[in-house]
Amino acid sequence: MDELVRVDTYETISDSLRPWLAAKLKDMYEALAPYVDGSFGEVAPAHAAAAVAVLRELGRLYRVHEVPRQVQVGMSEAQVAAAISEAVAAARLEWELSRRALEAANRQLILERVRANT
Repeated sequence: MDELVRVDTYETISDSLRPWLAAKLKDMYEALAPYVDGSFGEVAPAHAAAAVAVLRELGRLYRVHEVPRQVQVGMSEAQVAAAISEAVAAARLEWELSRRALEAANRQLILERVRANT
């Protein structure tokens, strides 16, 4: 019979693994940065999408989208409203980045088709 991993063991393992994973994600983002910030010319949609995915994964790793447990009990209505406002702003920014990446991909596809026909 398989043994279950105890919760305290899981927390210990995840806490020790988190910095290593964060370092790997940081390395991935640093490798993508010149392709996303325009240092190497026009930004490719695939690079932009990969950079957003790496940042999103790093946020998940540190659970930045979750309200910390100790804060859940003692938040005022103003703090809750501010947190919701910030989350909405972040979601809008992520949507805008995705929209621009899709537009860039469409432009690239159109350019490739035009070049193929000339």
